[in-house]
Amino acid sequence: MSTPDAHLHSQWAPQIRRLGPTCDIVTAARILGFGRTTAFELMRQGAFPVEVLAFGRVRRVRTADLLAYLHIPLTIDQAEPTAGDPPQPHAA
Repeated sequence: MSTPDAHLHSQWAPQIRRLGPTCDIVTAARILGFGRTTAFELMRQGAFPVEVLAFGRVRRVRTADLLAYLHIPLTIDQAEPTAGDPPQPHAA
């Protein structure tokens, strides 16, 4: 499975960051571009693109793992400035 282009997902970065520490498998699958059936099949095969956490019968994915897989910085201040961003002052 190839790593998705972060540029395609950069518009979703704020929404992904707001998911909280974890999200459900279906939400993670939608973010990664595939559906519920594929998500559960990949999970059963141990081939889901990021680690799946098991809490009893509930399966969750760390939001930080999704961001890392998509090459999206965990926080906004880790993002590289773009040409339109004002210069940031240096800490003394």
